[in-house]
Amino acid sequence: MAAKFATESGDNPLWQYALATYGIPGVKEVVLAMQNEFAVDVVMLLADQWRQQQQLSWPDDSQLQDYLAWRDAIIVPLRAARQLLSRDSEPLRSQLLKAELSAEQEAIRRLYRVLNNTVESHEPVDVLDTSAAFYDQIAGQKKEALRPLFQQFINLISD
Repeated sequence: MAAKFATESGDNPLWQYALATYGIPGVKEVVLAMQNEFAVDVVMLLADQWRQQQQLSWPDDSQLQDYLAWRDAIIVPLRAARQLLSRDSEPLRSQLLKAELSAEQEAIRRLYRVLNNTVESHEPVDVLDTSAAFYDQIAGQKKEALRPLFQQFINLISD
């Protein structure tokens, strides 16, 4: 029952992992660079790292549709609107950031619900060649350009 409540409230092990990881010195800067320069889905990046720690398999695309629809309909437009505003546009810019973070928490709740229902995986994973959707969406030269930031992220969270 507690796990079900945690999933419904948004406070779940994936959310706690995301908060703890994002709080590691240097992680925020690296993941925001990945997001801004390469359009990396940071929520999915954090979910993938958590799922690897839990030895869970990555869900197939059909299981991710709820999350992807939420991201595209809510998170992406909120982020785009916030990024259009200059720092002189307070308090609206801060309000959009708060809404974006709340939407990301809801996104993590949706991903946790999916990941919590996947099977255990004991396959070894090379985190730089992971099959998770956030990394597979990056093509060719961009993937190689992203590799140093991704490696830096892995080093930061592995210490």
